[in-house]
Amino acid sequence: MESRPGLDTDQVIAWAAGIEHAVDHEIARAINAHARQKGIAPARVDDIATFPDGVAGCIEKKNLRIGSRPFAWETADMATGQPSGKTETGLSRVFMSVDEQPAASLYFGDSLRPTVPDLIERLKAEYRPMAVISGDGHRVTREVAEALGADVAQGGLLPADKAAFIDQLIQQGHRPAMVGDGINDAAAMVRAHLAVASTTARRWLPRPPTSPSCAAIQPS
Repeated sequence: MESRPGLDTDQVIAWAAGIEHAVDHEIARAINAHARQKGIAPARVDDIATFPDGVAGCIEKKNLRIGSRPFAWETADMATGQPSGKTETGLSRVFMSVDEQPAASLYFGDSLRPTVPDLIERLKAEYRPMAVISGDGHRVTREVAEALGADVAQGGLLPADKAAFIDQLIQQGHRPAMVGDGINDAAAMVRAHLAVASTTARRWLPRPPTSPSCAAIQPS
């Protein structure tokens, strides 16, 4: 995590955990797990609202935002007011602002579970093409897709973009399956012929019994 000079890092973590506490998403769970590991209690955040590209809330008359860079802030680096040049391979970023001023950048890494390569090979034997679509940056999405051996990688997508991707597959004659991990995937999942939610509910949401001919995978 990078925080703005002068801000207490533990305070930033408490704010982030507080605003993400009630959000059902892998990044929210990772933030709260990190706070627990450091023994930091989530701050009490009021008026929490979820948007396609982030979460907003209020604490002690401060407006907090955490999500994509445009959602949190549009231009500034924490120290200089210039866009940050820090781009680390394999890491996704979310951004936090306080009263519309940059507060922190939070970094997240993806790792494949040991059972994933065999699962992907079995899927690819029957269902092609396979795509990774994500709200994460283009580089991280591409790296995950390459590790999986996926045919297509598209990053930086909003929920409507993911839904449009599934619609395009259907228009091409495919019967797509979609694996999603949060509310931002819901619009795409309801369009897919088979949807799998990789959250605590782990619900299967099938459409009429037809075999999918394309798998679109959302990385956690």
